[in-house]
Amino acid sequence: MKKSNPLLKLTLATTCCSLLLSGAARASLIWDGNASNGLGVFKVLNLEDKDGNSEPNPSPNGSSVTIVTDGSEGQVFKFDKAVNDRRCEAHGAKNFNPAIGSNILHRLAFQTQQPRG
Repeated sequence: MKKSNPLLKLTLATTCCSLLLSGAARASLIWDGNASNGLGVFKVLNLEDKDGNSEPNPSPNGSSVTIVTDGSEGQVFKFDKAVNDRRCEAHGAKNFNPAIGSNILHRLAFQTQQPRG
């Protein structure tokens, strides 16, 4: 007759209890910044000329924020900053203000291209 292993029984019991008592991590979508939703997903588009003056999109110097189709990612945001502008960027997630101490996971993919010449 085989002798039972108390350590094996304890390990199995602990594992079973852990599986029964543990719940799945909960998450919810709080902001969808997918380019298919348009430029309105951002709070602000910030285009500035060399003197720091706000410019429209597109700027007179040629900076722009547009939506283009990428071969592998589908629709994406394209930030094209002209040499004579100070900045071309987006700020904030529209309709979302995180609470201090919140844990937020976000996915960001980007690609950069340098001017040729």
